[in-house]
Formats: sequence, structure tokens, C-alpha cells
Amino acid sequence: FSSVRRRFSDGGHDLSRYAGVVVTVEADDVVPGSVPLGVHLQFDDSVSQYSFSSAFAVPLSDGSGEEASVFLPMDSFDRGSWIGYQCTDCALDITKIVGMDVYVLFQEGPFEVRIKSVTALAEAASFPSPAVSFDSTDDVVSLLEATIYSGGSLYDKSYRELCFALYWSTLSTLVASPAGVPEAVKAVACAGLREAMRQDGKAERAWALRHTMDAILADVQGLERMERTAENTWLPALEELAAAA
Repeated sequence: FSSVRRRFSDGGHDLSRYAGVVVTVEADDVVPGSVPLGVHLQFDDSVSQYSFSSAFAVPLSDGSGEEASVFLPMDSFDRGSWIGYQCTDCALDITKIVGMDVYVLFQEGPFEVRIKSVTALAEAASFPSPAVSFDSTDDVVSLLEATIYSGGSLYDKSYRELCFALYWSTLSTLVASPAGVPEAVKAVACAGLREAMRQDGKAERAWALRHTMDAILADVQGLERMERTAENTWLPALEELAAAA
């Protein structure tokens, strides 16, 4: 893993007036085997030995040097950790922020992260994913499989917020794609993103998106989906997708 740390020399910042922060990064170019890169943005306060992280993924892009932004709510900085130990009964004091760190953890292969800015916002915001065109559904399958491999590994290491960030970024890329992604795939992806936002826990959100990606993989490869259960009944059925086409 790799990290960059910064301490504020002006006595710290009170972020209690802000809804969250927007992180603007240089998106990663799409190449064979591409997968969004999960990143922890971490705040330090002056009252605790623990640091508190929120997660985002560096989006994929067709255009070299294209910038993309991600909004992180202040209440998403809820993973408290210190030298490998995680706390369950501590919280970030957003009135006394004295440092900020960036971490990339447990993901294979070379990487480069270019953060352009981190800006506090008074109100929540949303930003579009960069437009990525796909040459074929084989490319869609490759992206989904690579995302599941990387995100699943993070989930198994208890970094569920990073897993969710990867899954969310990939499905958002499919929805925003101007070419190469069937409308039926976009419909399933949208259903999964909506369902994830209805969930409260990190594990539940990650699994909602995992069920979504599994369904898309089955659909585009002509395979049977997994059996419908209480956990995935919100997925649009193939018959519904065909009727809407």
C-alpha cells in the first residue's frame, strides 16, 4: 500500500458547517484489465489517536487527463483506525481537523493517483461519471470481472467501504457509457445503484451491487441468473427488460 500525509500548520479546521468534501482527481485511462482504484481519504483530529477514513474510487475515462469529482459526506468518515487497529466506539471530531491523509490499500498492480483538490462544500452534491465507450460486451464482462476480483478481495479484508466504492464506480461507468453497453444492462445497473442507496450498512450496500453485477454478467453471457431470493427480488427480471425494450 501507499500513503501521503499532510498536517495543517494553521491550527486546524472546523468543518462542522460543511456537508462534506468533494475530491477532484484525474481519471484513470481505460486499458485492458482496467478497474477503478479504491482510495481512502482520511482526516485526523486533535482529540483522538485514531484517524477516520471515507472511501472513493478513481473513475475510469476514455480521455487522457480528464478530471472527475466525487462527493464524500462528512458522516462517511466513520472508519476509525490507528496503526492497524480499528475502533468501533469512536467518532471524528469535525470541529478540530488537524490533518489529512490519502491511502491506497491492498490492490494489485501499478497505480498512480493525481488528486487535484479537496474542497469542503456546504451542501451535498453529485457529479457525473466520465463517458467511457465499450467496443463490445466482452469489454463489459472484463470490467465487471476485474471489479469483482479487486472489490471482493477488499471486502474479505474488511474494507467494505472500499469494495462498495469500486462497485459503485464501475456500475456508474456502465450507466454513463455512450456506446457499447446495452440498455438492458444500464437498467439493471440503475436498479442496483438505487437499491444500494436504500441500504444502511456497508456490507448490505456492497452486496446489493455485487448481486447487480452478477445479474449483468449472467445476462450478457446468456447464463441463468442466481436464484431469486429476498436479497435480490428488486432486480428487474429478464421479462421486464424485454418488455421495456
